[in-house]
Amino acid sequence: MNEFFADKDYFISTSISEGEHCTLAESMAAGLMPLIRDWQGAGDLYPREYIFNMPAEAREILGRESLNPAEYRTFIEKTCPVSRTFRELDVILATEEKEEGE
Repeated sequence: MNEFFADKDYFISTSISEGEHCTLAESMAAGLMPLIRDWQGAGDLYPREYIFNMPAEAREILGRESLNPAEYRTFIEKTCPVSRTFRELDVILATEEKEEGE
């Protein structure tokens, strides 16, 4: 994904419904500024300052924010650490192994 994102500065998510929106997180990890349509739960997962409802609000975000790739990467590093993913996978796999052994 980093190769795909290399020549881009922004990632616009216009989804109306998402879980965690992995591609959005990947784009932020690659340093792209997020513009996120306000789907249910978006504000619980991503910074409110990048969330919009109407196109005019997205333009406002673009006008007030300067690009800060390190900020976007740091946000993802703190909220989606790989170590957490490994711990969660360990729990899932342990549960499956236990169920198979029963």
